[in-house]
This record gives sequence, C-alpha cells and structure tokens, in this order.
Amino acid sequence: PTEDGAPPPPGEVILGVNGNEAMRTREAYTNVRAPGLRKGMHVVTLQWVPDGAEGAVAYHEAAFEVTRLQAPEDIMTLPPGTVGVRSDELPIHPDADTSRFSGKVQRLFFASQHPEEARCEAAPFLIWEPWGIVGFGAQILGLRVALALGLGSGRVVVGNPEWENNLVNSELKWRFNLSEVPNTGSPWGPGGSLEQLSHCAHHSSVPDSVRLLPGVDVTDPTISNVRVSGDLWGVENREHIFDIPSAASDLLPEAPNLFWWWTETTAYLHRPTPKLQTFIDAQKARMGWKHPIIGIHMRLGHDKNREAQRFPNKYYIQEARRIRALFPEVGTIFVCSDRRGAVDKMIAEYGGGVEIMTQ
Repeated sequence: PTEDGAPPPPGEVILGVNGNEAMRTREAYTNVRAPGLRKGMHVVTLQWVPDGAEGAVAYHEAAFEVTRLQAPEDIMTLPPGTVGVRSDELPIHPDADTSRFSGKVQRLFFASQHPEEARCEAAPFLIWEPWGIVGFGAQILGLRVALALGLGSGRVVVGNPEWENNLVNSELKWRFNLSEVPNTGSPWGPGGSLEQLSHCAHHSSVPDSVRLLPGVDVTDPTISNVRVSGDLWGVENREHIFDIPSAASDLLPEAPNLFWWWTETTAYLHRPTPKLQTFIDAQKARMGWKHPIIGIHMRLGHDKNREAQRFPNKYYIQEARRIRALFPEVGTIFVCSDRRGAVDKMIAEYGGGVEIMTQ
C-alpha cells in the first residue's frame, strides 16, 4: 500500500533471477519455476512497475541457495499413477514394450484426421491456436494436447491459419533460411516440410468457431468448430497434458505409459515430406548415424532465459551418463546446439567410451 494506506495502483511485477528476467505477473501470489540452476547462491529481484510509469518505482533483492540439481521428472509435478516417465521405470521390460503397437496407433491417428473427403465439409473441428509464437518444437509438443482432445471428442484437429502463417514467417523461414518457402502457408501439407495434419483443414472456420472456455462441451455435435488456445503446457487446458484417450489406450493389452503416448503423438505430428526425409537421410549418412543412440538438445540461447533458466553443461553430461547406465548397449550420443563452445566442452568433459556426434 501507499504511505496513506491506500491500495497500490495497478501494475506488474518483473521478477528476475541472476540478472535475467524470468517472468512478469500482475498477481499478488504466484509460483516461479527456475529449473537448471547451478548449485550455490543465486539472486532473485522484484521490480514494481505501475501502469503508465516509465520504469520501476520499487525494487527488492534477495539471495537463495540451490543445494542440489533437480531430476527432470521433479521439475513438473506428475499426477498419481503416471507411468513411463520416472527414472526408476526405465528400462521398460520387453514384455511391456508397446512399440509393437505403433502401427495400430498411427493408423488410428490417420483415420481420425483424414475422414473420407465427402465427410470433410460436415466434420467437427478442433482448431488449435497457441498463445503467442514460440519455437516450432514446442508447438509440436503442445499439439499433443490437441490430438488427445481431438481423439477424445471425435474432432479433426487443424491449426489456425493465422498461427501457421506466423510459424512460417517467424520460425521456420528465418531460422532455417528456407528461401523457397512462401511468405504464408502451413508447415504441414503443400508448401510445407511436414505431411498435412488433415486433408479436411480447408473446411474448418475460425470465424464460426466457439472457444473452449469453461462451460463449453467439446463433445457437443451442434458445435462444428471449437477453438482451443494453449501452448506446450496447455495453458487453458492444462488438465489435459497427461490425457491418453481411450481410443488409443484400448488398442493395448495393458495400460499405456506417457512416454509411449508422447512418442506416438510426436511421430504423427512430425512426419517429414519425401523431400525433407531425403535431406535427413543424407545428413545421417554423412555423420555416420548409428543405432541405438541418445539424442541431446543443449538449450543455451540467450532468449531461453525468458522461458526457463538454462541448464548447466554438467547437467547434460549427468543425464547422458544416467541414460547410458540404464541402456548400456548405447554407445553413441548425438548432441545438437547452436553453441559450438558448449558442445566442444561436453565432448572434452564427458570422457571416453562413447562416440559423440554433432550436426
């Protein structure tokens, strides 16, 4: 409150960790996650910026200590009964390996997403439009929520064309220097690098859609177009992050695990076109790609500080060694990062006994 006891004017709090902005909020109480911080002392800062002010009018700083590195599965709380994500559930016993059912699940996805052309005009749609523009990989992971909602409600999942245009311009085109990609269009289907989500997509209608807010029944057949907002964690549909629709789980002789479900949904969403697949095959041949292999993306860009704290180099090494201990037959690690120095450091510090490949 102000000096006279009145409530403060509306505004926002800027929270920083070690000099990097971590988040902004207008809430009086909130939770902040900062995974990947090194062991030792760190500094958190709070700046109060009233609406209309040119800068912060109040500042607070505090120190805190990280005493251990979090395990990946501890960064986000998993619901009771979740299977297939925690370290002590790996490796999966051969009798419980559901990869042999992959063909059935992929055919289920295709049948749900590609009804007969004559049924496209009357098909119910689930239109996915994430909040803001984030990386293409995160968008694909977020679409897992959409696929679960689509299968569970009998709706064809498509993207909002405006969002897909933004993906092409802000992410794919400039990041990969794809001069032949048009200024507008979808990453999926004609003109894109991935197989289309659905051949019915052009029959969906954003203007005629109803946003999936509380009280809207996604299974209501009288609503032809339902619009869903979310991101990697679902945002408005956070409770669906761990959903596995019965249409998919019923194909298996026993309860499926989350690792299996996420793998199958990502495989459907990331089906390369023949042109892209040819390029991938050539690159793998050039590198001498070997199976089995551990893939590691070292996420170290400066822009990532706004989304989460960067993981230290030793964390990636620790995780690679942990996975190799679970799967001793793996002798190759593929490391991908925009920071060449970090990759070189990992190669130097990891030690012998394993081949490390880079892009």
